[in-house]
Amino acid sequence: MPDTFSGSGGLNLPIRKPQRLKESMTRIANALTGGTWGGKGAAMLGLKGEVQRNDFVALINNRWPRANGERLTVRMNKTRLEDVKDKKTGLPVIDPETGNVQKREVSNRRVGYDLTFSVPKSVSLYLAVNQDKVVEQVIAEALDETMATIEARMETKVRKGYLHDNRVSPNMVYAKFVHGESRPVDGIPDPHYHIHVFAMNATFDEVENEWKALEVGNTVGDRTFYEAHFHHLLAAKLDASGYGIRRTEQHFEFASVNRELVEKFSRRTELIEQRARDKYKVLEAEARALMKSTNMAFDDAFAHVIAEIGGDWDKWKSNLGARNRESKSSAKYEARQELVAHWQSEMTPEERESLRPECVKKRTFPKSSRCWRREGTGDTTPL
Repeated sequence: MPDTFSGSGGLNLPIRKPQRLKESMTRIANALTGGTWGGKGAAMLGLKGEVQRNDFVALINNRWPRANGERLTVRMNKTRLEDVKDKKTGLPVIDPETGNVQKREVSNRRVGYDLTFSVPKSVSLYLAVNQDKVVEQVIAEALDETMATIEARMETKVRKGYLHDNRVSPNMVYAKFVHGESRPVDGIPDPHYHIHVFAMNATFDEVENEWKALEVGNTVGDRTFYEAHFHHLLAAKLDASGYGIRRTEQHFEFASVNRELVEKFSRRTELIEQRARDKYKVLEAEARALMKSTNMAFDDAFAHVIAEIGGDWDKWKSNLGARNRESKSSAKYEARQELVAHWQSEMTPEERESLRPECVKKRTFPKSSRCWRREGTGDTTPL
């Protein structure tokens, strides 16, 4: 789940920063299309199948769905003050009159967490030009099994009787939404098949016999495990279904799709990485200048200059994607068919050929094959 771990074909974890109630209602509830319920907690609440907007809104308001609107979890903190941040830089906004950081009042309740599961780029490209229900089903199965693993380890806080501990509470309430595109870059999105799993901040504590808030600290700590688990399941299931795959440094790709095609349609990732590199160069230069003027060690000087971005380079970089994204409304193509036609026009004949089902399902590629498009790799061994 940015405050997210992000990468090509990655599972975005830790989960996105807890969403404020009002923002969740406007950004998520208004965009509900094709979502489905998941989790043992959802079943306990009688939620199954397609997500209905009224049920979703009730839950993010901490109310029982399909009932009389009573509160779901026991505790519901009201408001708190937080720093106002500049949308472009992510830095605190200073009040020109007082010289202090500006504050605003926000909801103090975490309504939920957004976990984003992304498939490798070659799989996104393949699904963009082919309606392959088998691959979509395989992705859904890998997702459900990964979520079952996360759910089995979910916890809640224990604070009664002078206790200060966590307890396993293996049930969650979540909604799954499938998207096929990235945020636009210059008005045009890239193929990016991913699933948003919005987990409500509620779990039923069977010991105390009541609904309580989730405790996700261990889930965040185990993010790399869940990422690897999702991709292991997906790779194994695709391989078992007859699709040729090849190893990469991080995960895997379809064997027929070369690296150049993957990079061609990873423009947003490259944009974010380039901006991060540019910012790092500036900070590094400032740190070296500070070294010369103060005789500080480089690490100390760098720690001093990154204070301007909050003191945490990794966190600043992970939030870069959220701060630098075009609105989906800026997309130049309204019809999906027009967008797919544009993507195909950007591909060479060989690249389009490598995405044909006949090529993707081949496990090895003799040099004479029309599907041989991985020049220079020499690796045709499936995972």
